[in-house]
Amino acid sequence: MRLKKILLHNFGWYKDAEIDLTDVQSAVVRGMNGTGKSTGFIDGPLAAFFGKCRASIDELMYPGADDMAIGVIFESNHQDYRVQRKRSLKTKRGKSELQLDVLNGEQWVPMSDGIDDAQAKIIDLLGADYELFTSTCFFLQGEIDQFTKALPSKRTATLTEILRLYQYKPLNLSAMRHVTVAETKHGEKAEQLTILEQAASTVDSLEARQTEVSAALVDSTKAIEQLETHQQSLTTLTAGLAAELNQLATIPGQIADLDAKQVNIQSSRQSMVARRERAAKILSERATIEAKVKEEREKRDEIAQLDEVLVGISGDVAALTQQLAHEQEQLGVIPQQLASLQATLSIVREQEKELVARRERAAKILSERATIEAKVKEEAGAKQLDALLERERTTLSQDATELVVALSEVRVQLSTGIELERLVVQAETAVDRQVQLYVQETARLDMALTDEKKRLEFLKTVPCGEDLQRRCPFTIQAVKIQEALPATEHAFQHRFIADQRSAIAPEACEALREALVQQSTWKKLDCDTTAKKLEASIQAVSAKQDNCEKRRAANRDYLVSLFTFTALMPELAVAEREVASIDRDLVQRMHTYSEYGREIERLELRAVERKKVILNVEAELTLLAIRKEECDTRQKDNRAALVDISRFTALVPELESAEREVIQVDADLARFSDDLSRIASDIAKLETCLADRARLTSEYDRLSSEFQQGQIYLTRLRSDSQTATGRLKELEMEIKSGQDAARKAETLRHECAALLTDKRHFQALATAYAQIPILIMETAIPLLEEESNRILDKISTTGMRIRFDTQKALKSREGMMETLEIIVRDFRGERRYELYSGAEKFKVDLAIRIGLSRLLASRSGSRLQTVIIDEGFGCLDPDGIVQLRESLVRLAEDFGLLLVITHVEALKDAFPSQLVVTSDANGSHVEVVR
Repeated sequence: MRLKKILLHNFGWYKDAEIDLTDVQSAVVRGMNGTGKSTGFIDGPLAAFFGKCRASIDELMYPGADDMAIGVIFESNHQDYRVQRKRSLKTKRGKSELQLDVLNGEQWVPMSDGIDDAQAKIIDLLGADYELFTSTCFFLQGEIDQFTKALPSKRTATLTEILRLYQYKPLNLSAMRHVTVAETKHGEKAEQLTILEQAASTVDSLEARQTEVSAALVDSTKAIEQLETHQQSLTTLTAGLAAELNQLATIPGQIADLDAKQVNIQSSRQSMVARRERAAKILSERATIEAKVKEEREKRDEIAQLDEVLVGISGDVAALTQQLAHEQEQLGVIPQQLASLQATLSIVREQEKELVARRERAAKILSERATIEAKVKEEAGAKQLDALLERERTTLSQDATELVVALSEVRVQLSTGIELERLVVQAETAVDRQVQLYVQETARLDMALTDEKKRLEFLKTVPCGEDLQRRCPFTIQAVKIQEALPATEHAFQHRFIADQRSAIAPEACEALREALVQQSTWKKLDCDTTAKKLEASIQAVSAKQDNCEKRRAANRDYLVSLFTFTALMPELAVAEREVASIDRDLVQRMHTYSEYGREIERLELRAVERKKVILNVEAELTLLAIRKEECDTRQKDNRAALVDISRFTALVPELESAEREVIQVDADLARFSDDLSRIASDIAKLETCLADRARLTSEYDRLSSEFQQGQIYLTRLRSDSQTATGRLKELEMEIKSGQDAARKAETLRHECAALLTDKRHFQALATAYAQIPILIMETAIPLLEEESNRILDKISTTGMRIRFDTQKALKSREGMMETLEIIVRDFRGERRYELYSGAEKFKVDLAIRIGLSRLLASRSGSRLQTVIIDEGFGCLDPDGIVQLRESLVRLAEDFGLLLVITHVEALKDAFPSQLVVTSDANGSHVEVVR
């Protein structure tokens, strides 16, 4: 980007100003304080490009005005663009306009629609927003060291903005979101696929089941038809048997009455027999009952003793269980302690590996001491050669400049000759024009003299007397003409006699003579031959300059190759100290290993002891469990024995009444035997009559039962048939559903495969978007170093070089951290940036800022051609000002436009042009002074 024009209307102290920078390559901007140097050349372009500057735009409106306009015409990639930003305060909120135009031929064509669109396109053309632009191309007052004094994190952020690395994070996040979405969808579809595959896998079994159900339905239909025929025949047989049974219906009632009496008597008799047997049994077991009562007392005493033993065992078990839990807890802590010690030991071993690697590197550096010292000597020789080549280049530049000046003078003489020829022609033309005018005037005077003579002759012929002639105006006029006629004739004759070019146009003839003299003098000079000789000399000097530059570039490359070794010179002493320190540290770590080993052995012994204690406790618990089980068994046996004994002890109260009951029961049993004999005789007679009825009834019951079972079976068959029919329909639907599931499963398989492919692709994109910024940064930092050092080659006389360290060791622990440190080195070695003088700091700041500008330009696809530096030189001493002046002059060769705003007097003549800013009642004005 190169500025061409700045157009200001009611901006700052500029009422109407057009600053034309088209023919300006490098210039110093000077003027009194408050005239608007920074306002016009810094705030104006910034306000036009971004709508903001060091102050609010409304605050910079010309006093008393209510509208302003800021315009900038700039070139980018060989194309001219125009930015016009307008601001009006005629309304309460104000009104803003922004327009971006492109030059098409001789016409400005709009290329934006609205403020937002124009602003976005401007930032895209410049490749930077306000903060980035003021960090690279426009060096604001007091901020040229903004990058070098910033924290490493801020430097990294600035590089990130310049390289536009922020655009990769949204892409990485978007790719990761696509990965997550693909993974989620794949999981959902995989679950659906599993369900569908399970449903599809049942199709074959369902079809087999459908075949089975169809066959069973056919068999069921045949069985239903056969069973219905059999049921009809059973209905006919049962109807005949029912008629016969109705005739024998009364006999069962009689038999039932007799049976009821017999049952009552038998029941009473059985009750009496049971009572007698129980009483006799009680009497027979008198001794046993008395023995069981004694045994019961003994069992109850033993149960009480066992209860006390069990309580003691429970207390012992609780105590041992608590001890076991405690020992197990202590044993569980030991593996954690062992794991912690082993983890710490592994960390110490890793640190030891790092120390060994560092020692090997330091030893390697020490082994190359002789080579490094030799390379340092070679570097000194190369720097001397570089200084000689620099002086030679300076001498050749001066010779080339003198030859160019001489050639310019010769060309000026050539143009002077052409101008002299034009002046000669012009002088001759002027002489001829004056002679022609003289001839015309002579002819006019001749005609006027002739007319006067004719008038005089005419007046002489007027017939009036002498008296009248004295009063007549015509006569008076004729007398005057007659008196003046001799003088007129004399003057005309003298004019005719003096009819020569030198007399007619003396001044023009004199100019012509001078032009001819100058032309004759100029023709004696052989300007063409001199110009050709000078051009040949310039080409020869240019060839020498190219040769010198090649030799200087080769020597610089050799210096760069030596830098790999010479950069290690400060590290030799550090390497010796580091080797001794690492050796001490390694010895200390051996002691640490021993301590950790002893601690691990102690913990392992403690674990073994704990395990022994646990085994002992578990053995005691096992013994107690065995004792408890034995006691429980004995208690169970005793309680069971008590249950058995209770059957006998319950009979103690019944012993006395048992003897009386035996006698009474024997009398009642004899009476019941007689009644039963009589009833049995009557029942035998009636049963003989009912023999046929029983047979018929049995047959009827059999047929009825068979009919009922047939009906139940028929109902079941019909229900099974309906169920089978419904099941067939269900199976058809399930088979169809399984087939649909198989088709959907096939589709889902393809979708799952596509989602897996998408996941892999987006995963690869996410990885790429995460790695691209790192690769760009790793590539950009060497380019920034190269560009900054290239600028330092031009502006530094002490061989200053810079490099950027992207990593440094952590102070609190082992390891490295990301950073962006600036290391400065010159012929005296490496020093911190703060230890350099003001002029040297300025060179470093300027080189890095221009390196950043070039980096920004390369990333935006355009060439950086404009750099504006605002003040910042007042703290430099005279030597620093001299060095700065030389640096800026050399730097101007790299840019299409370099402007330096300053009050330092020594810098005012450093550039071929000056932009003088003045202020009066009509506002500020800018004048280009060459």
